[in-house]
Amino acid sequence: MINKSEMDRLLRYLANQSSYEEMRNVQLWLEKDPKNRSKFEELKKIWLLSPDNLNWNTDSEWVNFKNKIEAQPEISNESVPQAVEINSYKPSYPPEFKPSILDSISLVFRRYSLAFTIVLISLAAGYAGYKYFNSPYSNSSDSIIWNEKITLAGEKAEILLPDNSKVILNSESKLRYPDSFSGNSRDIYLTGEAYFEVTHNDKQKFNVHSAGYSTTVLGTKFNVSAFPDEENITISLLEGKVKISPDHNKGIEAQKNIFLSTNQQWVYNQNNKQSEINSFNHEKAIGWKDNIMTFENVPLEKVFTKLERAYGVKFQLDGNSKNQNITTKFNGDSIWLVAEVIKRTTGLQCRSITKNNIPGTFIFY
Repeated sequence: MINKSEMDRLLRYLANQSSYEEMRNVQLWLEKDPKNRSKFEELKKIWLLSPDNLNWNTDSEWVNFKNKIEAQPEISNESVPQAVEINSYKPSYPPEFKPSILDSISLVFRRYSLAFTIVLISLAAGYAGYKYFNSPYSNSSDSIIWNEKITLAGEKAEILLPDNSKVILNSESKLRYPDSFSGNSRDIYLTGEAYFEVTHNDKQKFNVHSAGYSTTVLGTKFNVSAFPDEENITISLLEGKVKISPDHNKGIEAQKNIFLSTNQQWVYNQNNKQSEINSFNHEKAIGWKDNIMTFENVPLEKVFTKLERAYGVKFQLDGNSKNQNITTKFNGDSIWLVAEVIKRTTGLQCRSITKNNIPGTFIFY
């Protein structure tokens, strides 16, 4: 039986509201067994009755939708995605945009064996997304096939988009992009961090949708950092110009469009809702793509978060050193050297937990 929390996991994935860990677990579940994918395909097709399946307009809509689900009986399904530990995988499940409503309704009747709850899901989703038809997302073709790339901790990926734009995807990030660009815009979706070198095209604007904002350009070089577990959204422009705007008012208070010029960086604090535009250090902002990490008076906890992401190991801080700051730079150094530098810089002791001489955790105290 699918319980409430498990159904929530699947629905959050469909609504693109999953955490990184949840996305990874669902992807692994899809790769594990063709039957899982078949069941999920059925759920996805009904879900696509909602033209708002990619982005919920407000948090309240999402809460109301979940309440609709939780009010229904549980459905049978013996293959529910659970947390899975694995070193690497190749996610290949490409979510597609909405089919026609008549096709989807026909599917519901053909799949009459599905639980009544699933039908209610589709109806609730369609009602919630009705006003979305006039949004920028509603002009997507039924024939578009979407690709998805997810990187784990300790790995990065270089992706060539259909227009020959180049993307370097940072660790623990996710990128969704179509097989081809059509119409007057090139739209992609990012969770985490990526560096972009966009091919210029006067007829098609390039839009990066991330953390409730759209970054729009014609052709330029820039970096977007929007990890779900970090308080700041940071957009750094190396060349050209970009426009930053709230993405269909997705749970974000109305704001004016923001324009950046070369060598400007926009930082938005999601906690206090404050933002600022400043010049920036290129190495600090995008050095990660060349395995360079520069820290200037940064709290150890934040340093450890970035090191865990880059090296795929755990850093643990015991004692009363959580507020200690550090200034240092790493340039493709081994994890052992990184640990030694932190040890000498902070005066802390360090021990490592290894298996077959491979480090898993570094504990500082």
